[in-house]
Amino acid sequence: MALTHDDLEQIMKQEFPDFTCICEICDCGRHKHHKNCKRVGKINKRRQKQCLLTTSQETFKAFSARPRSSKRPPQTPRDPNPPPMMFKTNQRDDFRPHGEVPRVQPFAFPDTYEIDKGPFQNVTFYSAEYGPKELPSETILRPTSQGRYMRKTSAKLDTRTTNKESFKHWVPQPAIRFGELPSFTEQRANFPGHDPKLNPMPEPFVKEDQTYRPKDGKFDGLTVTMADFTEKELAAAHVPRALAPITKLDENKPKFDGRTSFKEFYKNWNVQPRKRYGDFHEAQKYFPPIEKFDTKSTTQATYIPKEFDPVKPYIPEEHTLNKDGKLDFTTVNADTYKRPPVKLCKAEAFLIQQKLKKEQQETLRQQQEPLNKSQTRSNKTPIAAK
Repeated sequence: MALTHDDLEQIMKQEFPDFTCICEICDCGRHKHHKNCKRVGKINKRRQKQCLLTTSQETFKAFSARPRSSKRPPQTPRDPNPPPMMFKTNQRDDFRPHGEVPRVQPFAFPDTYEIDKGPFQNVTFYSAEYGPKELPSETILRPTSQGRYMRKTSAKLDTRTTNKESFKHWVPQPAIRFGELPSFTEQRANFPGHDPKLNPMPEPFVKEDQTYRPKDGKFDGLTVTMADFTEKELAAAHVPRALAPITKLDENKPKFDGRTSFKEFYKNWNVQPRKRYGDFHEAQKYFPPIEKFDTKSTTQATYIPKEFDPVKPYIPEEHTLNKDGKLDFTTVNADTYKRPPVKLCKAEAFLIQQKLKKEQQETLRQQQEPLNKSQTRSNKTPIAAK
């Protein structure tokens, strides 16, 4: 920050309090932490002054607002003699340990399968029922053409269909809304609830004897499904399917007619040899023309180009600038929004003041040196004369 002569005079007149280190009078915060600090403990208690504020804190001061009142209800005091804690729960009452109970062994049916010792049959039921069949011969007959029997009629074609008559374009009509009137019936008035102190929860029903006794009998693994649907022999229950009698087919089969409309119209025509047609003048010699070739076409002869004047550019004329007078660099923004002066830190002001005092002492010492030399010479001269 550049300082003017008036700023330096104000710094020289400024007074500073007593301190042990320069960081005690700093109010900008940049001289608080420095090397070789001589500050011991806190600030001297003899200076009963307010805390130093920064430029931002002095400019933008906080408003003193009323503290917000707490709407929290007071805390309920604890019972000095609380009842003993109950460890009885529904799960502990319902699920009690029954001691050591032997593990139930898995149930398995006795193995009563007997291996069949008969010969192996390689014919399945499917191959026995669905044997190979031969298709009967069919005679292909060409339908008779009925084009000659068709006659043109003068009646108009009726394009109406059932779909068009049934599903027509209906113009939508505004729908009438139906709703219930608003009612003002409250929930607390209709459902007041109940007081748990007057209507306590009923105690769970528990049998007197809850000891578990394992069963002594053998586990019966026969279910209702197994009793109703018993196993049956497939050979006795199988009913053979009735087969149709096999028809005798003739072996004299006609030749298949594979002609189609596509094959009749789009045949393989193969590639035909190309006939070459030449000019009878090729055998004669070429004689170049004597006259010059006329390169002017009909379009060039019909549409003759016209001359046009060049377009003048609209560019302003160049003039020399007038440099007489001074250029004003002031703007509306600079005149309206002026920067506030920055307050100099007390620690920096103290250092500048000490530097100025040293410079003044140095100039005074340099001015007094020639005077002191002249005085010493004048004092030595009469002594030498004596």
